[in-house]
Amino acid sequence: MKYVVLNYDKLIEHGFEKAIFIDNLAEKIINAYNIQIPIIDMKEVIKSIGGRIMYKNNYYELINGNIIKTHDRKFDILLPILNKNSNNNFTIAYNLGHIFLHMGYRTDFLLWNKIIIDKQYKFISSKQEKQSEYFALSLLMSKNIFLKIFCKYSDDNTVDMTEVANYFNVSISQSRRRASFFRINKRKYKMSVLKKCPFCGNRAIIFPRDLIKEKNIINEMEESFNNVFYSIECEHCGASIVSISLKKVIDKWNRRI
Repeated sequence: MKYVVLNYDKLIEHGFEKAIFIDNLAEKIINAYNIQIPIIDMKEVIKSIGGRIMYKNNYYELINGNIIKTHDRKFDILLPILNKNSNNNFTIAYNLGHIFLHMGYRTDFLLWNKIIIDKQYKFISSKQEKQSEYFALSLLMSKNIFLKIFCKYSDDNTVDMTEVANYFNVSISQSRRRASFFRINKRKYKMSVLKKCPFCGNRAIIFPRDLIKEKNIINEMEESFNNVFYSIECEHCGASIVSISLKKVIDKWNRRI
């Protein structure tokens, strides 16, 4: 059985740090279960994790989904039958957030053991709802891939959020919410502020990398909130520069000696 290491103390910290924790948890789950991004069908992801999607008639009771622990290693997510032919990826990912964060499935053995088999669970706490909503965004649009796709569809003063949303099979509003967390939108960090490559004169793009793997800036670790730093790289010759924030990396790239 696969378990994801989960430190529940992180869930009671300040909002920004809590969001970073949920981001990292989603990344661990993606890696543990070899989830391919973009996710085309969340039902297949649920199946690989040990769950099922069940459709029932009680629309208003199940509008956001209910959860049942059916076995020590299994669970069901109940959705209204009227939504059977709709794109339920976000709703399913949202409920999966509750299952991992608030029920302890494969993350907290003691908490999961307290969950009663065959009892329906619905989480109505606003704090828990926000945590699970953010988990859904983090799972469907994992941070590294999201930033790459965001930059791919950025051109001068605009970002085509329709293309970003279509890539991840989510709504435009959901893709905008994901971008807002990283503080990137068409009013900030416009692609037009990047100067051409100083070596070959071609276009450069911004994308994230794992901070831990880069020994040359490991001393900046304490300044980083999410173990990710940003790289600007020329699409043509590969010339690059890195920093721990978008603003710093843009300033470094645009600086000319």
